[in-house]
Amino acid sequence: MLAFVKNKIFSKKWMVISLLIGNILLISIAACSPMYSDAVLQRMLNKDMVELLTTTGRYPGQIEVRSSYNDKVANGGKYEVVEETAEYAQQLKDECIVPIAESVTIYYKSDVSAVHEAVSGGYNDSFPSRLEAMSELEEHVTLITGELPKVSSDAETLEAIVSEKTLMESGLFVGEVLTLDRLKNPVTGEMYQVKVVGVFEPISEEDPYWTTNPNKVRNYLYVNHEDFKAKFVEDKATRQTFNRVDYIMMDYQKIKGVQVYDLLEMFDEYIEIFGKDRFKVLAYDMLDTYLINANKLDTTLVVLQVPIFLMLGAFIFMVSGQMLNMEQNEISVIKSRGASKKQIISIYLMQSALIAAVSFVIAIPLSYLICQVVGSANAFLEFVSRKALPARFALPVWLFAVAAALISIGTMVIPAIKYAKVGIVDHKRRRHKQSKPLWQKLFLDVILIGVSMYGLYSYNNQMAFLSQQVDGGASLDPLLYSCSSMFILGSAMFVVRIFPIVIKVIFMLFKKIWSPAMYASFLRMLRSRSNQNFIMIFLILTMALGIFSAETAHTINRNAEDKIRYVNGADVIVAENWSSLSYGQTGQGDDQIVFTEPDFTKYHDMDEDALMTRVLYRGNVGIAGASSIQSSLLGINTKEFGEVANMKDGLLNEHWYHYLNAMSQDPEGVIVSTSFRDELGYKLGDRINFRENNAESIRGVIYGFVDYWPGMTPPEAGEEGASYFIIANLSLVQMKWGVQPYEVWMKNLGDSSQYIYDFAEKYQISFQKFVDTNADLIELKNDPVFQGTNGVLTVGFIVVLVLCSVGFLIYWILSIQSRALQFGIFRAMGMTMREVLSMLFNEQLFISGVSIAAGVGVGKLASNLFVPIIQMAYSSAEQVIPLEIQTAANDTLKLYIVVGLVMIICMVILGWMIKKIKIAQALKLGED
Repeated sequence: MLAFVKNKIFSKKWMVISLLIGNILLISIAACSPMYSDAVLQRMLNKDMVELLTTTGRYPGQIEVRSSYNDKVANGGKYEVVEETAEYAQQLKDECIVPIAESVTIYYKSDVSAVHEAVSGGYNDSFPSRLEAMSELEEHVTLITGELPKVSSDAETLEAIVSEKTLMESGLFVGEVLTLDRLKNPVTGEMYQVKVVGVFEPISEEDPYWTTNPNKVRNYLYVNHEDFKAKFVEDKATRQTFNRVDYIMMDYQKIKGVQVYDLLEMFDEYIEIFGKDRFKVLAYDMLDTYLINANKLDTTLVVLQVPIFLMLGAFIFMVSGQMLNMEQNEISVIKSRGASKKQIISIYLMQSALIAAVSFVIAIPLSYLICQVVGSANAFLEFVSRKALPARFALPVWLFAVAAALISIGTMVIPAIKYAKVGIVDHKRRRHKQSKPLWQKLFLDVILIGVSMYGLYSYNNQMAFLSQQVDGGASLDPLLYSCSSMFILGSAMFVVRIFPIVIKVIFMLFKKIWSPAMYASFLRMLRSRSNQNFIMIFLILTMALGIFSAETAHTINRNAEDKIRYVNGADVIVAENWSSLSYGQTGQGDDQIVFTEPDFTKYHDMDEDALMTRVLYRGNVGIAGASSIQSSLLGINTKEFGEVANMKDGLLNEHWYHYLNAMSQDPEGVIVSTSFRDELGYKLGDRINFRENNAESIRGVIYGFVDYWPGMTPPEAGEEGASYFIIANLSLVQMKWGVQPYEVWMKNLGDSSQYIYDFAEKYQISFQKFVDTNADLIELKNDPVFQGTNGVLTVGFIVVLVLCSVGFLIYWILSIQSRALQFGIFRAMGMTMREVLSMLFNEQLFISGVSIAAGVGVGKLASNLFVPIIQMAYSSAEQVIPLEIQTAANDTLKLYIVVGLVMIICMVILGWMIKKIKIAQALKLGED
């Protein structure tokens, strides 16, 4: 049987190569999904850990377990609690799924006062100090002078080492004995003493052992760990109030993304035991946010890859169907000669398994390459050079690849089941019998469209709730996210259902005037519906998914960029630190503050033609008559602000320049948010009074109501009810309140904002506020979700183009080969080559042309209906400005060009094949 299958494969090598292409792409993309998710999330996790280290100065993997003993506390501070906590800390170290980089147990007493034995140099005779007993201290210090502390034989004396900072600032010297005047031995009644025996420095300040840098504290006395326990902890008679902290340092560089969920579950269990005050994980909030982003990324990748898998499955099914159609006679003969249905299916199962196995071997390394391509995506069909993702072939990668291979085998074998039960007699009998495909009998197209419309209806009715779920990290119902794919497939099937009706109507209307070639062409389309159904569905899916992918990518990218530009307000915003002087008393008993304005003219040194403006922003401005209302205020110079600020067109009923022009005509003119009209009842022309704290009240005249303004939160996006903002003339505000600290808004001189960094370095300016829109856009491009979106959609778009080209050529070449006799007869009857080609062109026009046009329409409609659902994965609750479906004109044009070239190439190949047909051989073939 293996030899038979081998001969079958080599006899139809071009069809097998097409199947290999489909299988390789299916398996590699399936394996790429978990590989990319794991790699990009791992990179994000590592980056977040490094940022946590930078911002806090503490080891990111730090876990802190606290306990204390205090004999004066009646209902707490029991020693048994300390022992129990120590057991839990050890249990945590044993159970932790991440390797432990370091652990340290610290006992300390912070309520002690050390008295110098000898006072000199103007130092006080006593100073507050802290006894610190760290486990394994000797392994992490380098002695500068003296010796390490040992267990003292004296019941009231402890030896200690100190840092250089403590030695110098506390006036200590090696050999000095300090008396702890607040700490007494309860048995002997004697005061405890500490002898300074050495000075040290940490071996490395980056050592995770040092939870507190000894070079940055001035009163820590580091005593022997065992000596502290013997004198203050273990002996019940001499036990003193103490605190214990167990620090467990997970090796944050070895935390895997797949471990985060289990880690958080473990942390939650310990938080429930100890409470948040006694059990702290430095990276808890960061890990929680990471898990939300990971769930969001996984959901997004699944959503975006469903259409690709649908397309690849359709391609494999189509090619398999064509192969089986070519082998009908062979199958029927085998069946009639005694082969069982099981044996025939086994042949095709073995053939499919061999194709899948070869594809699997090629697809696995290809999945790594695709993963890197997805990771380098900067925008749709745009790639940049980035550091390679730390991709690895983890278990999920193999599971996804195997699952894709099994699905592919099933897709190739299922069509064979239909043919395996048909003998030669039944085959000849059914050869010219037309029957509706099963999906048409079951009205699968109508069902798919209906389900997708129900999903869309559910989304529209539950938009706010679903957005909150996604923002909280929850995954949506997969059915809801698959609506676009079901709609596209159902629409493609529906077009194919009504296509014969349209062709029949056209044929009946014009059949009396058709030429013989056109007449034969229409008869062919009417009588071979079963053959053309699949290529039509395939072409519609190709065009629709290509357009849907392009417009989804552009919509997500453009709206995310527009949101950043709107929220920031300008390309660059800086605010310097202003010096101020407080003097006098106002009538309300507050000091008068006078600010000193920095030199503004230096900004013109960047470029004489640079566009910039001063903008005064205040976040808590009171409104007269509405004591509970706090509004934001923006003081602007109208002309300069219009030149500098970023405002997307179409957000307001009129262009926002009209509002600026209206304000410029009246110094008291203001523009306010619509919440003033809708919530407080203000009208155009009304006067509004506002003030900040106890400053002089400012009166303005309302010249317009707006929902959106550069840098302002829209009214509907407020966290609690409406948001309020006022746009006033800067000159009016400064006249009433004096010169207040303002921001400088700038428009970039070119594509880069490097000039502002050079400017800050030149003048040694440390900005209190710094906003760089270009940097924010770059950060957006590096976001894993957006990288994955652009990468997956780009890969999907390329796959669509490849499959479209291969599938299109396969169908028409096989169609020509199967019609060699027909073309020979037409030529023998006197039909010219031009007429034969015109017949083919007409078929191309109605089958391929209609399919392409329908695909464009379906893709556009699907984009308008379902892209908002995809957008939900990108925090639609934080959309701020309305979502706008973006048309990807350039990318759609690329799709048209490729499809057009494929059709032209196909026509050239078909024409060449027809010219090679020899009439005598074709007629002899008919006789045989």
